Amino acid sequence: MPITSQLCQLIFDYYRESPTDLLQLQPLMHCQISRAWGTLRINCPDASTLARVKQIFPLWQDPLSLLRVSKKVKLQVNGQLDSILPLNGLPLTKNL
Repeated sequence: MPITSQLCQLIFDYYRESPTDLLQLQPLMHCQISRAWGTLRINCPDASTLARVKQIFPLWQDPLSLLRVSKKVKLQVNGQLDSILPLNGLPLTKNL
């Protein structure tokens, strides 16, 4: 299984119990997702898909932050950099 489909599947699995959230995440299905050197790259096929991916950023940010997949996200349209978003890891709680 390629890493792009694994990263996308990771996000969708996080919301498997929430059909409404899964519907909102559909724009990610049209994008290529890859990871290298602490950076997650989301390459969208067109500007309208990128705009929808940006709108749902808080939704797909949670699973990636919890697993500390990367430190930042580069959003691209056909390989051209559009923006860079920070992906801060959420603090882990300690059970003492």
